[in-house]
Amino acid sequence: KYLGLCLGGSVLLGATSPSVSPSGTIASSSVSYNGGADSSGWIPFDIRANHIYLKAVVNGHEVPALLDSGAAVIVINAPDAGRLGVVPSRTELGVGVGGATETGMARNVTIAVGKVRIKPGEVAVADHTDFNNRVGEPSSVTLGGEFFHRTVVDIDFIRRRLAFRKPDSFKAPPAAQWLSLLD
Repeated sequence: KYLGLCLGGSVLLGATSPSVSPSGTIASSSVSYNGGADSSGWIPFDIRANHIYLKAVVNGHEVPALLDSGAAVIVINAPDAGRLGVVPSRTELGVGVGGATETGMARNVTIAVGKVRIKPGEVAVADHTDFNNRVGEPSSVTLGGEFFHRTVVDIDFIRRRLAFRKPDSFKAPPAAQWLSLLD
């Protein structure tokens, strides 16, 4: 169940459900914050074609990333997978906005953004070339799934920055109003 918090130009998103792979299995994952921090720190982002783009590090390689609250899992763009050390070990039917297609599933992937590091149980590997060409922006990874299931996503649209926060240490400001985004 997703929850959101709106504060004059900021949106906070978080989840109360575990990470579920497209096949419906609970994926084992880990989240850590460098130096005992309780958040990733503020991370700059750009809005292009009505999407949020930021920098991420996949297996030690800095790449352009798309933040997508609608993505059930983290998705690596298939043409970039090899150079990022992401090797699918199996396939399953992946369903997205563009329809259903065979999707590679890979383990042993680490994704860092700011001070937060997520090692999801699995990531999907799918070709996003058509989407990237349609919106005119490159993206090697789509940050969905684990980033929304395991953190509170604090988006400050006015300052064009965001932070991933530990859910158990996040305290909403007193005047905040919780809004249900998805039931």
